[in-house]
This record gives sequence, structure tokens and C-alpha cells, in this order.
Amino acid sequence: MTKPVLLITADLESAWNRAFREALRESAQVETCLAQAAAARLQEKEYELAVIDASEISDVPALIALLHGLRPNLLISVATWSPTWQRARRALRAGAKDYVRKSLDQQMIRHTFEKYLIGAP
Repeated sequence: MTKPVLLITADLESAWNRAFREALRESAQVETCLAQAAAARLQEKEYELAVIDASEISDVPALIALLHGLRPNLLISVATWSPTWQRARRALRAGAKDYVRKSLDQQMIRHTFEKYLIGAP
């Protein structure tokens, strides 16, 4: 059974977003939306996991706070090509569960994100 996952991004058709959807196609129903539409999506539907593609999103901690305000128990992971400890600390303090380096390797994507979907109702 696949789990609903919301991928929040600034570029709906980036190579990483395509790789993410393909890597999780057997375990997740991945829906993609732009950052400015994330709140509306969370009000319409329950998701097991929200993944924020931090590329080109200017205020990730504010987005995390907004998402947690709408769904306090939502698991949120932030993915970026160039993680820094300062940005990771801000994201984790805002309520993200994870802050990870992006990869186009589908096995790595599955390993990184499926752990949040296994055992979820």
C-alpha cells in the first residue's frame, strides 16, 4: 500500500523531483506542489510525509513553521544539494525531522525517505 507524500518545490519538473517521484513510486503516492500552494494542499489532504526541496525556497524555516501550524504531527524532511550546518540547524529547530543532501541515485533516495513510510498506517 502506498502512502501519500507531498513534495514541496520551486521547480515542478526538476531532475531531482523526477528522480524522487520515480524512486518512491512503489511506496508512495507523491504529489508535487509549489511552496506557495503547500498550505492549501495540507488543508485539503492528509500526508504521511512532506519533503521540502530547499532549492530556490528563500525561507525554509518559515515554511516548516507554517506546515507544522496546519499539521503538527506531519513529518517534514528538507532536501538540498548543498547542506550547511547553519541551515540544517534552523530547519531542525523549526520542526523538520530530517535535513538531507539530495542525490539523483534512486536507491539512495529510497533509503533516505522510505524509512518514514514503513509502518505508517
